[in-house]
Amino acid sequence: MQPDPITSTVAETALPLNLAGGQFQEVSGPPEPFLDPLNPGPSGHFEIDPDGLAAQVRVFEDLLDRSATATLALQSSLRQLSSPSPDEPAIEHANATGRSLAEATRNCSRIDEYLHRFVDALRKANGTYTVEDTTLGELFRK
Repeated sequence: MQPDPITSTVAETALPLNLAGGQFQEVSGPPEPFLDPLNPGPSGHFEIDPDGLAAQVRVFEDLLDRSATATLALQSSLRQLSSPSPDEPAIEHANATGRSLAEATRNCSRIDEYLHRFVDALRKANGTYTVEDTTLGELFRK
């Protein structure tokens, strides 16, 4: 049976946490009440380990770099695509391959955008966010 979120305390509803290797630690003592209009029950209070979060930022920055490299490789493959011969089956195969590469490139670009926003959010949470000119960085990657 679940406790009533309106009348229960946070201590009564709290679950043991071991998220991401202990990066988040539950704070002891009474938390300040927070009422979310979508979830009127009490909420927990957590502190973020700055070193653990910095390590996660580095992991996701590496993932972003690998994804950006994959996006560039897909774009390069798409630009270099040509039919190996002028016959109809080869041309159809090359066209189908081009459509697949174009869709993969679009998906990979979306992943790049998502990872970039996620890394920025992690940096903001850790207090290490800086505004970067990504356009200039993209120019030198080409």
